[in-house]
Parts: sequence; structure tokens; C-alpha cells
Amino acid sequence: MSDSPWQQHEVGSTLRVYQRFAVEKLLPRLAAAGRRVCLVAPPGSGKTRMAIHVAASLRVPLEVRVPTGALVNQWQQRLAENVVAIGEGERPRFRVSTYAGLGDFMPGSLVILDEAHHLVANWGDAVEEALGEEHRVLGLTATPPWGNRGWDLFVGIVGLDPVV
Repeated sequence: MSDSPWQQHEVGSTLRVYQRFAVEKLLPRLAAAGRRVCLVAPPGSGKTRMAIHVAASLRVPLEVRVPTGALVNQWQQRLAENVVAIGEGERPRFRVSTYAGLGDFMPGSLVILDEAHHLVANWGDAVEEALGEEHRVLGLTATPPWGNRGWDLFVGIVGLDPVV
């Protein structure tokens, strides 16, 4: 996408070696529209930072959904801290909201679903219905609901082949 606002912005934080490895595994899996993958990593491992690097590499609008208002604030702060201008032009499109505040996703966006294990609740049905074939989906979780109630819904939203 040569005219993307991302052309004038980069991620101002560096990745640790294991984070770079995960991002390198995620990028080919999300290269095409309609692809879905889940990043499974422990708390504090930098899933948010890795997801921001993936978004910057894909150069598409970014849509983030989280279960709580506190996480909305955290994501907005991380985006403000990490996405830096390297030239003039419009800022890449970001939208962060809760699962409960669900609306339509921006066309062609990378949809990041933080704390994706919460998708086994009623939110999962609404998210699955709102996703289109043009959306790329990146789930983030430390605790995938393997074998639990809602597993099929979770897999339908974020895919079956996680990056761990």
C-alpha cells in the first residue's frame, strides 16, 4: 500500500530477539487479507509491542479491541509512545475500543483482539459476525481456552495454528 500513512511513520521501540522472531513468524501469516492467527505469549512478554510492529510492517489501518476500558487507555498510550512520525503527512488510522463497544471494523484493517481468550463469551459471536473477508486478525493471549467451552468460536475467530 504505497500511499499508506504508515509510509511517514515508524515504530520507535526496538524488539528483543524473541519478539523479532515472533514478528517474523506472524508477518507471512498475516500478509494477505482474510488471514487469522493468534500470538500466545506470557504476560509481560511484549505482545502489545509485537502487535504494533506487525501493524507497522503491514501498513494497513489498525483496529484494536480489548475487554476493559483500562486496556483501551493502555493501548492508546502504547500507540502514542511507539508510533513516531518520520515525515509529514497524516497519522496512520488507529481505533481502540472495548469488545462491548463493538461497531463495524474499518475496511481492510488489521484487527487485533487483545486478551483473545475473552472471545469465548458473548463478545465472540459479535466479533465473528463483524469480521469480513478483507480483515486480517491477530489475537493476543497468554491463556488460550484449549479444549474449553467456546473453543470452536475462539478458533473460528483467531485460527487454529498459533504462534507460541
